[in-house]
Amino acid sequence: MQKIIGIVLLTLLLSVNTYANTFYLYCDREIYENNGSGDWSLYYKVGNSPDGSILIKTEEKKSSIKMTVHLAEMDDGNPGKMFSGKGSLKDGHYIVKKNHSGKIFIKLWYLKDYGVTKIKASDKIDLSKKENLWVIDGEGTRKFDVINVSYKYRGECNLLTKEEYLKASK
Repeated sequence: MQKIIGIVLLTLLLSVNTYANTFYLYCDREIYENNGSGDWSLYYKVGNSPDGSILIKTEEKKSSIKMTVHLAEMDDGNPGKMFSGKGSLKDGHYIVKKNHSGKIFIKLWYLKDYGVTKIKASDKIDLSKKENLWVIDGEGTRKFDVINVSYKYRGECNLLTKEEYLKASK
């Protein structure tokens, strides 16, 4: 009986996490709108890249998706995981909205040295394919005390193999 229950549980676990289509992207982004304020927002000028390129793993299952997003390169030369989030697939658009603690930005901006352990961060990513080109349209906000960063960006993405993504995201 225990073996049967174990097999059923394992089957359920595997079926829940099985995605029909997975793809990997390397996306360059450029800010087209800055809605932040204060000194921190000055870095996020229109025409700049918000914290550099990002790596995205998108797993599709019917009309839902799971997206894992990394900053391609931190100051130490290594990638940094921004977040993982669930979203939707509608009319060819892979959309994820995620509120998170912004730990990657605390590390990137050396805020831990000042006792900061959490900031209000949110991201929205909309990926779509136009002809043979993947495009990204997104928004990012980061808020904590005097930090008020809010921007919108667009960019183009290159398709990566799983091996290229794994190498770049570790």
